[in-house]
Amino acid sequence: MNRLDLSGLGRLRAASALALAACLGTACSTPEKSGERASVDRSDAGHPQTGPETDCASCHPQQVAEWKVSSHAYSMKDPVFHAMVKLGQEETQGELGDFCVKCHSPIGNRSGETTVSADPATGIFSQKTTGLDTAAMDGVSCIVCHSMTNVSAVSNAGFDLGSGATMFGPIRNPDRSPVHEAELSALFEDTEMCGTCHVVLNPRGVALERTHIEWVESIFNGSKTCQDCHMPSSKGPAAVGHGERTLHDHRFVGVDVSLLPPAEFPGYDDFRDRVGELLRGTTKFDVHADEPGRRLAVDIQNLAGHSLPSGATADREVWVEAIVKNAAGDVVFESGTPDERGDLRVAHAERTTKPGTDPQLILYSQEMFLVPKDAEDAAIGEPALVDFLWQPNQETSHLIRAEEIAHRGYDLSALPDGAYTATVRLLFRSFPPHLLRRLEAEADLSPDVAPRVPTVEMASASASFRFGAN
Repeated sequence: MNRLDLSGLGRLRAASALALAACLGTACSTPEKSGERASVDRSDAGHPQTGPETDCASCHPQQVAEWKVSSHAYSMKDPVFHAMVKLGQEETQGELGDFCVKCHSPIGNRSGETTVSADPATGIFSQKTTGLDTAAMDGVSCIVCHSMTNVSAVSNAGFDLGSGATMFGPIRNPDRSPVHEAELSALFEDTEMCGTCHVVLNPRGVALERTHIEWVESIFNGSKTCQDCHMPSSKGPAAVGHGERTLHDHRFVGVDVSLLPPAEFPGYDDFRDRVGELLRGTTKFDVHADEPGRRLAVDIQNLAGHSLPSGATADREVWVEAIVKNAAGDVVFESGTPDERGDLRVAHAERTTKPGTDPQLILYSQEMFLVPKDAEDAAIGEPALVDFLWQPNQETSHLIRAEEIAHRGYDLSALPDGAYTATVRLLFRSFPPHLLRRLEAEADLSPDVAPRVPTVEMASASASFRFGAN
């Protein structure tokens, strides 16, 4: 079943209220015995329209509290997402369609609330991503994951959802409830459930996100799942008043954080701390001097279950900052230090005020290109660097694969004989300033967003060395 039963909004809300009342009265206080079920009118069964905080929290307060601070709950509140959709629909004349929202708001997409339309007066295409029904604005909510019935494609939201009358999960022999049917589903122990939205191919077939594919190709396939790292387990009741089960954390900690004002999305500081902790556990970082070769060696081992960085890799930046000082404390070499606008000093003049001034930059990310092609799909021009997911027909990824050790370093042969100290850091951020500036100029992104993007120190090391005779 590909569509949700979302007709009769008022009737569904009434049904949701009835279910909630039943939950408050019975299910969350006493588990039902086998063969018993409270009488609940399911004639209008369908997905609740009032959201997890109303429909789920009274029985599952821990899970909802965790979900509320997650990127899944943030998916339709993200100001960068709104700006991307605005620009994408305008630039593609609406051809971008449901490409973004089918993962960011599966319910909004299936209900038709996010249908793309053109303004009759201006001809400008747009897609509504704010002010939708609560269930649509909840993004990737409890109801989305727990009504998933099938994975039809491990990419681009290739999943089917049931009506919402039955909630699926990983619990064997679930207690009976008067609020909804509960069934065990093998999907919840399968990484393909995550891969449906964590493998993204743009309309031109370019892989913009390969996280699940990266895991499939890694040594972790068969030993650790996405859920093991991003949904760590604990013991406790799955619902209020029920017995102890194995629970899974619903914060889904990854690398994205809220870029809204701190008061507008919960868990601002705590979630950032958790993201930092996760990132600091993903690498083994070593720095040492090769004095005879007058070189500073940097080794980065990726301990994550996928590439580093992963996700929307064209937006992510993992890089090495190296600062070398002489015995007098003067900086004699630096790499990975930004220009005055915060951008890395890459070769591309459109992305930094100081292009080409950091020739030894160690940067892991993805570059997207638009290559002019003829009717036979043959290149007829030079690739043009592009910034937005709907634009490229080609990409080049510079990533560290799972378990790979990247042996990198810096040529310091230009330095004179003497004693030196090097301070080296491995850093991460989810968006580069140049991308956000474009969204400010072209899609009305608030300039307050960019300063909220944290730069996370993933690892650091130092080395002292001498070139030449002692």
